Amino acid sequence: MGVIVTMSHSIQFGFSLLIVLCHAGYASPAAALKSGPYIHFERQGQVTVHWRSARAVSSVLEYTTPPGQGTFKRDSQPKTEHAVTLSVRPDTVTTCRIHIDNTATDYFQFDSTFEYGRDPVPEGVTPYETDDWTQVYDEAADAIVSQYGQTRGICIDYGCGTGRLAFEIARRSRLKVIGFESDAHKVSEARQRLDAAGIYGTHVVVHQMDLSDLACRDYLANLVVSDHLLRTGVLPGSWSEVGRIMRPDGGLASLGTALNPAKATLHQSIQAWAKSRQLNVIESHTQWTTVRRGPLAGSGSWDHFYADPANTANSTDTRITDTLQLLWYGAPGPRYITDRHNRPMTSLYKNGIVVTPGLDRLMVYDAYNGVRYWDMVMPDATRVSVQRDSAWVCLARDRVYAVHNNHCVALELKSGLPQQHFEMPESSLAHARWGYVATQQDRLYGSSQSVTASVIGQNRPKIMAFSYGDNLPIAVSHSMFCLERHTGKTQWTYGKEGTRRIINPSITLSEDAMVFIETTNPEALSDQSRLPASQLLVPSHTTLVKLDSRTGLELWRQPVTLPFEHMVYVQIAKEQQLIIATGARNLPDGPKDKIHYDVLAFNLDNGQGRWACHFNTGVDSGASHGEQEQHPVISADTLYTKYFTVDLRTGHAAAFSFSGANGGGCGTLSACATHIFGRAGNPFMLGQTNAQATRLTQETRPGCWVNMYPVGGLVLIPESSSGCSCDFPVQATLAFQPMAESIETNH
Repeated sequence: MGVIVTMSHSIQFGFSLLIVLCHAGYASPAAALKSGPYIHFERQGQVTVHWRSARAVSSVLEYTTPPGQGTFKRDSQPKTEHAVTLSVRPDTVTTCRIHIDNTATDYFQFDSTFEYGRDPVPEGVTPYETDDWTQVYDEAADAIVSQYGQTRGICIDYGCGTGRLAFEIARRSRLKVIGFESDAHKVSEARQRLDAAGIYGTHVVVHQMDLSDLACRDYLANLVVSDHLLRTGVLPGSWSEVGRIMRPDGGLASLGTALNPAKATLHQSIQAWAKSRQLNVIESHTQWTTVRRGPLAGSGSWDHFYADPANTANSTDTRITDTLQLLWYGAPGPRYITDRHNRPMTSLYKNGIVVTPGLDRLMVYDAYNGVRYWDMVMPDATRVSVQRDSAWVCLARDRVYAVHNNHCVALELKSGLPQQHFEMPESSLAHARWGYVATQQDRLYGSSQSVTASVIGQNRPKIMAFSYGDNLPIAVSHSMFCLERHTGKTQWTYGKEGTRRIINPSITLSEDAMVFIETTNPEALSDQSRLPASQLLVPSHTTLVKLDSRTGLELWRQPVTLPFEHMVYVQIAKEQQLIIATGARNLPDGPKDKIHYDVLAFNLDNGQGRWACHFNTGVDSGASHGEQEQHPVISADTLYTKYFTVDLRTGHAAAFSFSGANGGGCGTLSACATHIFGRAGNPFMLGQTNAQATRLTQETRPGCWVNMYPVGGLVLIPESSSGCSCDFPVQATLAFQPMAESIETNH
């Protein structure tokens, strides 16, 4: 049980002495704090601070909100897994530190500005009289909320009547409940009753609508219910509208009636509708049926830095068309976003959920309606200059894996609660940190690297030193490893530390292979963390390596000569069974050197060279907007960059102008099966077969790396313009859908 104690003068004196001892070297919290802290935003006015200690100790968290005095919250029960819940005010920065025995961690902070939760419905408040329907609504709401099984989302009450079912669902959950009703008198009564209870507009809203043709976008509802159906046994409006507004990949409709016996035709109608729309029936009996909508066919995935572990930067979504419409826009906005010039990592997508890595914060929200599910603050976690490194977050079907210092934490995708902590295999490297991260099937992959290999946190000197210009340093790892992602058990390790350096942006995975470039150059081995390509790609010391990704067994190693000066990217082209290495260098061309790109292809089965090609971009050397490091896209038989394309079958290169003027140099491309996306000043897309060019907005600017994600049947543009000094007024997350999309084409 937590106890709050305000710091007395004696405690303050002891605390001051502790600070002196820590600085003098008498106390170090590093060994005592195993992992964390993580600050989980879970409901309005409340956060939970999670951490792990190396041994069982009591939980002691000190916190303050300026100009307040330091306050302790304690749980005296010894444990290694700690969770302390705090009450917080909106628009407040809270400063904390953790005490373990006679040690204290460094201070860390979290910001509750723009808190997105809501207060629960006050206990004992009800705007409806007790009558014969009271038990019916109680039992129906209990069953619906239990079946839904989540804490957040949008609930649509289709034919909400006077709002009684909507109220009961709001009282039992944190769902945002929207009632649609055609009867103006019922709408007025619902608003009056809910307003009298103090929850109208904050918990429930009611709109008068023609229920056969709702004036709202597709995919709005995480949950659909019907008060009218509950009372009468008749669905108002049309089944097609219910299907249209259900969110893909998990949207639920819980529909039934209290009439006993129910009309047999109702059950038959629901069953026939579910079958015609390929909805999954998860509960069904005469009076009640619950159905779940599956993912949109051909909607692709984007669960790793470049879409997949093979680094293709292609979601393979087949649903995008030349004409898009805005589905929703809003949060997250710019406040928690890493300044775009720092080149932070991409957002990720899984099961209709977007995970946006911000500045020491993960922000998780619904791809189809923008509802915020949870935030997790992870102090000093954000990597910048990630285009010269590897990502720090990846997704599995049910988990978010985030690297923090020398370990990786698994967070439940739907709730954000920590589920598991993964330790690196024992390392002889002093102050080793977890570098690369990826997941595939039941495996979690990582690398061991120096504490200074990844650039943590944003500022202008880091931008200039690591992100823009010629021959800048690239992060390297010392060894690779694979863990079983459910148990954390080590499956294999590769590499004797000190004998090689593995180039982080070159690490790539297929279903059964891991491929990377390593160097044994003595000059490179003398440095622990980041090196320019000129020291990494030295002939006779550069090797392309393939491991069995399941066992770690080395399948082959092939000496290679790579001409790159600025950067190197490695991808696996699965259909062609090729390894693709891409990079740039400066070559003479007239009075000034120009940036040239080289693309080399190697056979995946043996590492032998297949073909090589070369392309002059015409851009002067020393360019300052990332022209030296365009990451390619693989789509079908073609490799795309902003400047050229390559036929993967033959190696033939051809000029390619993404935006006509090749604008937006510091961004790079992404793709789905039908279109290429990127920056041309504004968000821009180009058809792969018809070269149809579309500028999606004129009011926004994407970020400085991958920032457009055609996945889930949508084009997602998470806010990433923070820090931009250009005159683009809108800083918001955007989601577009194909203009012709309808329930009839969603299967």
